[in-house]
Amino acid sequence: MRTLVWHYAGVVQAGAHDLRQRRGGARGYILDRDYQPVEVRLYLDNVSSVGEVVIDINDDDASIFKDVRSSIESYTANPQVDRGVRTKIQRHFYDLGKPKLAKGSVLTLDVDQTAPGARSLTVELDLEDYK
Repeated sequence: MRTLVWHYAGVVQAGAHDLRQRRGGARGYILDRDYQPVEVRLYLDNVSSVGEVVIDINDDDASIFKDVRSSIESYTANPQVDRGVRTKIQRHFYDLGKPKLAKGSVLTLDVDQTAPGARSLTVELDLEDYK
């Protein structure tokens, strides 16, 4: 098992550029072998009462979370911390099995949506060897 951790101190702002340039934001992880994601955990020190924080983890610029589509609705399965909540745990990545994250690929974090007052975001991604 391997755990990748991204921590963003301060006010959470949307976009990859903010995470890479501000206060120690996100970094890219180069994978040393083939993995599959097991669980992602999000933590906020200060929550918002008026919006959600939505993140995306990219494997060589492609999301590891799949768009889920049905005849009734379409939504993205990206993890989000709902308004008034400090933590989120997600174990769903694809409808059919878990994606293979190949050796040598680069994993990065993007904040797709943020909420006023959201501060100090930590994202942990658990990986296990691909089977």
